[in-house]
Amino acid sequence: MAPLIHCCWFGGPKPAKVALCVESWKRFAPECRILEWNEDNCGCEDGEYYRRAVAARRWAFAADYVRLRKLEEYGGLYLDTDMELTAPAACELLSRPLTLGFEKNCVHAGVIGAGAPHHPLLRRLLDGYGSDIDIGAGDREPRTIVTRLTDLLIDEYGLMSPFGEQILAGGVRILPANRLLVDMHDGANLAIHHYEASWKRGFDAASFVRDVERYCDWRNAPLLFRLKESAKMFLQYRMPRTYRGVRDGRRR
Repeated sequence: MAPLIHCCWFGGPKPAKVALCVESWKRFAPECRILEWNEDNCGCEDGEYYRRAVAARRWAFAADYVRLRKLEEYGGLYLDTDMELTAPAACELLSRPLTLGFEKNCVHAGVIGAGAPHHPLLRRLLDGYGSDIDIGAGDREPRTIVTRLTDLLIDEYGLMSPFGEQILAGGVRILPANRLLVDMHDGANLAIHHYEASWKRGFDAASFVRDVERYCDWRNAPLLFRLKESAKMFLQYRMPRTYRGVRDGRRR
């Protein structure tokens, strides 16, 4: 049976960039079958978080939930629709029980490789969507999938740093951002995230990518940037309750 690539699209026409990214999947992962999940075929209406996200037309948050459901059920490779493959990647990303990638001080969910269905981390994340069904209102944003994922990895899987390739409990592998996010022209890149981020108001993609690149080239990043980010990481990884109290207070 062919390995699967899962993607999600909810709520209207796709930007032109999506077609370019999907074409890269066909070029660099021709062995895979692509499954697009949307509000007509995902079958997730039994999830209250999903129902609330769709009712509020918060499509990105609906997609967060659906990607986890489908990976937990089927396994395979999940790709955001603005994720471009730059090299053959499917075999490597599906070779471990679960493969993820760093994004600045966090772990992102734009690429998730599940070598088999039913990984416990995916189940735990889904359980979290059952107990925390807040999808936000007005200017208040809910906890994102990145926040949920990174917090869980710190609390239960032993994540202690956002640098380098890491193998955590449960066979969870996390790759550095130069492999699954930005191309640092070092021959290591498998995928580039174009950060369309149509769901996020006021998002400055160029500035965000610049900061990701600074994490990839940490020793040469500006001193003030390193001092600021080091303080943030110390709290995040060593004093997580304090860090989350400040972070979640700002989110509200």
